Amino acid sequence: MQKREVPFSVLINLLKERKPFSTLGILFPLSTIFFTILIFLFFSLNQKPYEKYDSEKIQRTGIEKNAVVSDIETANININGDEVKIISYEYDHDGKKISDQFKTSESGKIPGLKVGEKIRIKSLDNQSVIKDLEPFTLWNPSFFILPLFFILMGIPFLLVALIPSLRNYNLYKTGIIQEAEIASMEVSTNVVSNRGMTTYRTGAQKIIVHYFFTGKNGKKIFSKSSTTDYSILNEKKAGDKIKIFVSEDDENKSCIVPKLEAMKYNWNK
Repeated sequence: MQKREVPFSVLINLLKERKPFSTLGILFPLSTIFFTILIFLFFSLNQKPYEKYDSEKIQRTGIEKNAVVSDIETANININGDEVKIISYEYDHDGKKISDQFKTSESGKIPGLKVGEKIRIKSLDNQSVIKDLEPFTLWNPSFFILPLFFILMGIPFLLVALIPSLRNYNLYKTGIIQEAEIASMEVSTNVVSNRGMTTYRTGAQKIIVHYFFTGKNGKKIFSKSSTTDYSILNEKKAGDKIKIFVSEDDENKSCIVPKLEAMKYNWNK
């Protein structure tokens, strides 16, 4: 059959009906990605030029030279008992004196280092590192572990909301319109907890409609569908007829035809 026109906004509304699962499923990943970007920008903007060097490449292919220590600054960071130090030094490059810095927590490998002493460095393209020392940086790929945990935590919530929403969205597009008879209706609300005299709820109230219809083989098929259209409580009762969408491939998949959307988008066939 020809697909009906079903705007993407209808899917968004279906997701909204499945709060708090849709909210948590979207909020966890988006907020995590947002804060991860902020942290990344913070580290990037606060990095000194020498902290952006490709130290592995310089250690591997750089030219070994002598340099003279011009300053040693303690960074007030302690890693496994070793102080992080910023070593400033000067070296000659094509007759020009170049000043550079190197931050490391391995200064213990060159004990007793003082201003004015010579050290061995490696230089490449006007960038340099101290030979055989690892640079220190606060940025670490392991920072992504915690954000990844929160993203994974949000996926089950998103799936709980997304799977039934997509099912109904597809039924809106391709489902066959049939009549069903209402068996019963009930109001459902998500309850979080009870504290004293107060009941905390989350998500919108839903009307669960139980109905049955005659399938292709002549047998009754019982199903249920939820709606946030409260007018159904005043307009319908058990035994009344109601329009539903039924999957052409699987009659066990069905949902109520939403009255407002059907009128708005002319879902009359």
